[in-house]
Amino acid sequence: NATAVLPLDDNANELLVVSTDEGRVERTGRNAWRRTTGLSKPWSAVVVGTTVLVTELSAKRVARLNLLTGGIIDTFGEGALKYPLGIAVTPTAEIVVVDGGAKLVRVFDQDCRLLRTLGERALGNSDDVCVDGQGRVYVADNDAH
Repeated sequence: NATAVLPLDDNANELLVVSTDEGRVERTGRNAWRRTTGLSKPWSAVVVGTTVLVTELSAKRVARLNLLTGGIIDTFGEGALKYPLGIAVTPTAEIVVVDGGAKLVRVFDQDCRLLRTLGERALGNSDDVCVDGQGRVYVADNDAH
């Protein structure tokens, strides 16, 4: 059983919620989440328990949303992120965000505090990230194909 939240259209500020345990697929509606939560150009999302972490291009931050209501719990990364794109969570609950504007990866703790930076001056045009079960971080670098 799993729930996935997928950004459908960053211009429409729209997300798709897919829940296999409840057998539902729900589209948030054009601009619906922006009106209710203030999301601005959502790019990537990951579900963590009953919350959803969504990177926002225009706001240059990550929003933590309540999975059930869609309401913003809090935001983080303001001032630390230039162009947040892909997002993933490690087995130890660290939040990994690809910063396409700075061409590096930022790692936050579960309380949303910046812990460290990875890939300084080593990443090109990176836009996504994933983490395996052992905590190894993989970054998709479009310039390295």
